[in-house]
Amino acid sequence: MSSPSATSTPPLQVIGLTAGYGENIVISDISFTVNKGETLALVGSSGCGKSTVLRCLVGLLEPKKGKVLLFGEDLWKIPIQKRRALLQRVGLIFQAGALLGSLTVEDNLALPLEMHTDVPPDTIRRLVKARLSQVGLATAAPLKPSELSGGMKKRVAIARSLMLDPELLLCDEPTSGLDPIVAAGIDELLAKARKLGDNAMVVVSHDLESVKRLSDNIIMLINGREAARGTFPELSSMDDPIVQAFFQRRPNMEGYMTTSVADNYII
Repeated sequence: MSSPSATSTPPLQVIGLTAGYGENIVISDISFTVNKGETLALVGSSGCGKSTVLRCLVGLLEPKKGKVLLFGEDLWKIPIQKRRALLQRVGLIFQAGALLGSLTVEDNLALPLEMHTDVPPDTIRRLVKARLSQVGLATAAPLKPSELSGGMKKRVAIARSLMLDPELLLCDEPTSGLDPIVAAGIDELLAKARKLGDNAMVVVSHDLESVKRLSDNIIMLINGREAARGTFPELSSMDDPIVQAFFQRRPNMEGYMTTSVADNYII
């Protein structure tokens, strides 16, 4: 595990982030920092606001309050062209992969380089083949996404997210819908990618085994607010009954839908 320099600018700082859609506030007063070489996991039940946080981080949803600092720059205060350039330093792994079905695997991976760099086409093809080899899919280049299994699509999505060598990698449910063995393989790929690039990573996940394998720190959200923060051992042993229920995978988690709890959190 790398230890960030005390003087280095963190790849990501979120300060008092409040966001929503129209009049509906989904997340309120969320703050965290992710340093180079660290992985932060955002966990919580469906609808707690995890994906809304990600949308703010990648420029898709403007916060109502607070700041998103990417590499020291306020994402929502800089000109749009500078914002786009800044976001090229960020990789995103979509929950469903978001591969373009009309393109081959090779063309899906080539697209970021073709759009954002002046790298010659023959060099792009070599880089694509190298990335596919890294994720164990060297022979998949001519295939279409429809010809891939779920696990293969995830690996292709990871490879594509790494094509521009991002300094910050954002992962939305990277192991959802996968069996435990394939999910463990995806986690291994992500861990290797972070180690090789010494980048920062934010992982949104319901998969507690994945969170345990990947995360340095965890923030648990409940109804859009931070409910707990710490390492996996710290959160899994907390006395709070709601946190305990989530980490023990208890059905019908006590407290989630009670009036007293609902009154304490913004829905």
